[in-house]
Amino acid sequence: MLASLTIDCTGSFSKLRQKLTISQPVHKSHFVALLLKDCALPYKNYGYVTLTKPAPVLCYQIATNEVRMLVAVPEPLPSASTGELKRFLLETVRPQLPEFFQQPFIAATEEQLRSVPCRTMPTIAVRRPGALCLGDSLNMRHPLTGGGMTVAFTDVSTIARLLKPLATLSDRTAVMHTLQPFYAERRNTAGTINTLAGALYAVFCGGSADPALAPMTDGCFAYFPHYGTDTLGIVAGIYPNPLLLVMHFFAVAFFTMWQLMKPYSTPGKIMQAFGVLFASAKIRPTAH
Repeated sequence: MLASLTIDCTGSFSKLRQKLTISQPVHKSHFVALLLKDCALPYKNYGYVTLTKPAPVLCYQIATNEVRMLVAVPEPLPSASTGELKRFLLETVRPQLPEFFQQPFIAATEEQLRSVPCRTMPTIAVRRPGALCLGDSLNMRHPLTGGGMTVAFTDVSTIARLLKPLATLSDRTAVMHTLQPFYAERRNTAGTINTLAGALYAVFCGGSADPALAPMTDGCFAYFPHYGTDTLGIVAGIYPNPLLLVMHFFAVAFFTMWQLMKPYSTPGKIMQAFGVLFASAKIRPTAH
C-alpha cells in the first residue's frame, strides 16, 4: 500500500535522496565525538567553544558530570585504526584545551574514537509527486552553529501551514501545487543560517583555509559583546534576513581592520587590514 505523501527525513546518509533529487552532499571536515566524564563546564546552561588549531572544539553539558565534546578535524581525517587520530588529539588538540578539560580529555581518548563527516548540500527542489525531503535529506550546512534543527523545524512549520487548507493528501497533484511556494519561503531562513555556518567555520579555523582570515577570529569576539543579540538572533533563525547577515559580517571585517591598525597604522598593518577585507569578500553565500 502506497502512502499519499512520503517524507524522507532520514538525515545526511539518506538512501532515498538519490531517488528524489540530484543534489549530492560534499564532505568539508569531520567531528570527532568524545564523552568527558567527571567534568563540568564553567558556565551552567551554556555551550563552550575553544578556538584550537586547526579547527575549533565545541562542548555542551549532557549530564551533571558529563560533557559531550566535538572536535572539528579538517580533511583528511587521521586514521583511528592506526592510532593517528588518537595521536592527533593528544599531541595537537589537548595542549590547547583549558586545564579543567585535560584529565577527562585524556581518559576519553582511551575509549573507541568515533567521527562523523560534516557535510554541506544545496537544496534542489523535489518535484516527484507524493514525495518530499526534509532536514539533512534536503539541505545541509556545517554543523558548527547547530543550525540544522532550526532549519528543519522551520521547514516543518512552513509545510504544515501550507498543507493545512487541504482536506486530504490523496490528490498528489494538488499537494505538489500547494507545496510549490515552500522552496521560496524557506530561502531567507535556510540561506542565512547556512551562509553564517560556513562563514564562521572559515573564520574560526584560524585562517587554515585563508591565512588572511585569521585576525577575524579575535575580531568576532571583540564585536559580539556590542551586537551579540543580533548575531545570536541570526544563528537561532529569529532574524532570517540575509542582508542583516551581510551587514554584520562586513561590520566584523571593518571592526577587525580597525583593531589591527591600533594604536597607530603602519604599511604592514594596512596591508594586513585590507587582506582581511579581500578575504572576507571571497566568502560566498551558501546555497539554501
